[in-house]
Amino acid sequence: MMPARKEYTLYRTRWVQLLLFCLSTCVNAALWTTFAPISTDSSSFFFPESKKVESVAINMIALVYQILYLPGTLMASYLVDKGGGLRSAVVLGTSLTALGSAIRWVAVVALGGCTSSYCLVLLGQMMCA
Repeated sequence: MMPARKEYTLYRTRWVQLLLFCLSTCVNAALWTTFAPISTDSSSFFFPESKKVESVAINMIALVYQILYLPGTLMASYLVDKGGGLRSAVVLGTSLTALGSAIRWVAVVALGGCTSSYCLVLLGQMMCA
């Protein structure tokens, strides 16, 4: 004897939620690799006093994502499971991405190029990750 088939209800708002999640993921991915393709220009912007190219420091901006992936995944899994569900985890992640982006913007646009602005960009990148 076969079990009875379940009827699923489709909600149009789920497509909107999926679209917002996809947009948030795309923004996060764009922030991940912002400085890596232009590492020479970025290093001369953040380290103008240095004669040699600080490519390791610029690559560290992108590498922060891989370093924080495991702790972030564990924290997100805990938040989804025990801290309020998927919605609260996505809202928190998107809010941290927005805050990290704002910190990066302030570091690059408002402070200009210097070593302290690099530190703020790295902090903003950690918030985005």
